[in-house]
Amino acid sequence: FFALTICGGRSLLNFNPLLRLDGYYLLSDWLSIPNLRTRSLDYWMGHMRWFLWGAERPPSVPERRIFLVYGFMCWVFAIVFLDVIFLQFAGYFGGQFGITGLILVSMLLAYALRRVFKGFFSSEFAAMLKSRPNRLVTPNRPSGAGRFGQSQAE
Repeated sequence: FFALTICGGRSLLNFNPLLRLDGYYLLSDWLSIPNLRTRSLDYWMGHMRWFLWGAERPPSVPERRIFLVYGFMCWVFAIVFLDVIFLQFAGYFGGQFGITGLILVSMLLAYALRRVFKGFFSSEFAAMLKSRPNRLVTPNRPSGAGRFGQSQAE
């Protein structure tokens, strides 16, 4: 019974289309879209850069809805999966090694999140900060400045 449960669970995990296993390749073949995950995540990140940082809007493609939905789902799945894993690591290493274990887990989390947010902070983010400083809300604005650093007299 135990072996059957393990094999059945692994088979279900294998058919998850959000992981690059059999389920992903079945979905990619069914939709007839090669490199579905890579293209979806790139398209999703392009839209997020456009929406948040004012980058150039990604070009419209016929599969845009599929790319946006699948890219969003993959991105959220990766964040939730990392969250669950690292909360377990933090509990174990924090209990076993104290603050040293928590620092180690924090370093691992920072490394893993760099991959999840790859493409999120591209050059458009730096350009937005340089060209539109009023878009960034800072606590040290000059006296008489309005909500976004604009003069209240305007």
